[in-house]
Amino acid sequence: MQMIIILIVAYNGLTVQRQAEPTMSISSFTQQHALQPYWDLAYAPVQADAIAAALELGLFDALADAHSAAELAAQLSLHAPHTALLLELLWSMQLLERDLGQEASPRYRCSATTLQYYCRSSPAFCGDAWLYRLHAMRHLAPLASEGG
Repeated sequence: MQMIIILIVAYNGLTVQRQAEPTMSISSFTQQHALQPYWDLAYAPVQADAIAAALELGLFDALADAHSAAELAAQLSLHAPHTALLLELLWSMQLLERDLGQEASPRYRCSATTLQYYCRSSPAFCGDAWLYRLHAMRHLAPLASEGG
């Protein structure tokens, strides 16, 4: 992304404009680079793996009610620090809500959309269909080349 800054300098009553060299600044991040959609693809497999892990481990079902990472890890026999990282990732993807509250550690619960589509108790559960599509897409290249 190239951001051009116009400097206006008053010199002896004359106004002079010049273009400054492109620099990185906080304001540089307000416009999207033309390649941003492709850079986002680098994160997509990590996000897909997070959803798959949450579905396979039963995280979404357990998070119908709010839990801390430690509580959830204990309930599902998981490693607490890694569970905390996974919960933060799912929260950043807007699949979970996070309550910082007055407690030492945040508490997480499913968003309304997650409750509707990724919790097995919902009549609109789509988790298995999502996992099937993920698996199919990850094996698309071999299928295309082998014709299988």
